[in-house]
Amino acid sequence: MLQYRRFPGLVVAFVLVTIFSCARVASAQVVWSVDDALAAAAEYSPELRRALVETQRTELSVTSEEHRYEPGFFASLGYQHHTRQSVITDTLVRNAGQESVTSTIGVEQTFAPGTQVTGSLDVDWTVYDGSNATNPSPGGPHDLGVGVTVEARQPWLRGYGRDVVESELDLAHVDRKLQELERDSVASSVASDVLTAYWELWYAERAVEIQREARAIAQQEAENGEKRVDAGAIADAELIPLLAEVASGEERLFAAESTLRLRAVELARLTGLNVGDDAPIQTDATAPPLDQPPALPDVLERVEANSYELRQRTVDVERSRLQTTLAENQAQYQLDSLAWVRLSGLGGSVPQTFENFDALSVFVGLDLQVPFDNTFRDADTERAVLAVESAELSLTISRDRLRANVAKEVISLAEAYERLELAKTTAELSARSVAVQRERMLAGDKVSFDVVQALQFQREAELRVARSQVDIAIGHVTIDELTGELVPRFGSTKAP
Repeated sequence: MLQYRRFPGLVVAFVLVTIFSCARVASAQVVWSVDDALAAAAEYSPELRRALVETQRTELSVTSEEHRYEPGFFASLGYQHHTRQSVITDTLVRNAGQESVTSTIGVEQTFAPGTQVTGSLDVDWTVYDGSNATNPSPGGPHDLGVGVTVEARQPWLRGYGRDVVESELDLAHVDRKLQELERDSVASSVASDVLTAYWELWYAERAVEIQREARAIAQQEAENGEKRVDAGAIADAELIPLLAEVASGEERLFAAESTLRLRAVELARLTGLNVGDDAPIQTDATAPPLDQPPALPDVLERVEANSYELRQRTVDVERSRLQTTLAENQAQYQLDSLAWVRLSGLGGSVPQTFENFDALSVFVGLDLQVPFDNTFRDADTERAVLAVESAELSLTISRDRLRANVAKEVISLAEAYERLELAKTTAELSARSVAVQRERMLAGDKVSFDVVQALQFQREAELRVARSQVDIAIGHVTIDELTGELVPRFGSTKAP
C-alpha cells in the first residue's frame, strides 16, 4: 500500500478525509426504482391531497346546485288575538274580540324558464268574543275557513331563461372542470419534481462512483510511482503530481458525497421519508431511458390537445362567458307576470265549511320594476365583457409561451443527445489515453503528470456522459409535463 512517507502533510490530509468519509455511511437506505418513487409521492404528496380535497369540494358544489330547484315544502302556524272597538253611543264604546289560529302548508317549484309555481292549503280557526253585539260569522261564535291557492310567477326580462335560472349549476360544472384540471396539473407537477429529483440523485450517485474509481486509479498510480521512486527510476518530485491528484480526488469525492446527500434529502422530502436521515434513498442504479427525441410539430400538437394550462385557460373563457350572460340578464328591467287562483270555504263546522267550498278568486297582473339609475348593473355587464376579453388574451399568451417553451425544450433535448454522443467518444478515447500514458510512464517515456492529466480528462468525460443522460431524461420529463402526459405515470388522481 501507498505509505506517503516522503510527504507527511499529504498523508495527514488523506487520512483525515478518509476517516471522515467512512463515518458518513448511512445506517439504512431505501432502494427505489422510478415507479417506486412516483408511487410514494402519489400517496404522500400534501399538494396532491389538497388538490383532491378541492376537487371533492367542487363535486359537492355541483351536487348542491343540481338539487337547488327541487320541489320545496313549506309550512307555517300562527296565533292571533284581535280586539276591535265600535262606538255604540257618544259615551259607550264596545270591544269585540276574536282569537284565531292559522296554519298553512304548501309546495313550491322553479322550472327552467324561470317559472315559479306554488301550491298551498291554509286552514283558519277563529273564535269570537261572546260580548259581540252582532256575530259576523255564519258559523256562530266560531268558524272554520279552508282555502286552496295555486300561484304562478313568470319573469320575462330579468331572471328569464334556462341559462339564467341554472347559471349557478353551469358555473359549478365549470368550476369542477377547472378543479379537475388543477388536480391533474398538480399531479403532473409533483411527478415532474419527483422524476427530476430522482434522476439528479442518480447522477449524484454516478458522480460519487466515478470519483471513487478515479481516486482508486490515482492511488494505484501513486503506489506504482512510489515503487519506481524506491527503485530509483524516477525522482521524488515526479511523485508529487500523483499524490496531489489523490488528495484532490478525496476532495472531489467529499463534494460529490455532499451533493448526493442533498439530492437524497430532496427526494425524501417529495416522497414523505424522514429528511433527517443521512442519505435515506438510493436509486436502483438503472440508467435513464434514452428515448428518441420528439419532433417539434408532434409536440406542439400534443400541447394544443393536452396541456393542462391551455385547457384551464379555455375553461376560464367559458366561465367568463357564463358570467357575462348572467350579468347581461341582471342588467335588464324586471317584468314578471303573476297569476293565482284560490278556492275557499267558510263555516262553523267541517261539513259546513266544505258545503260552502265554492268561493272562487282569480288574480292576473304584471309586476314591473325600473330603477331610476341602472349604472351599477351596466358597469357589472361591461366588466364581465372585459373579463371575457381578458380570459381570451390570457389563453393566447399561455399558448404563445407554451409553444416557445416547448420549442426550446425540444432544441435543448436534441443538443443533449448530441452532447451524449460526443461525451461517449471522449470518454472512450480518454480511457485509452490513460492506458497508453500509464504504459509509457512505466517504460520511462512519460512523467507522472501526463498520467494525472489523462485521468482528469477521463473523469470529466465520464461525468459529462452521465450529465447528458440525466439532461435527456429531465428533458423528456419537462416535455411530458408541458404536454400534460405525466399524469398516467402517476396512476389515478381521483379521490378515494
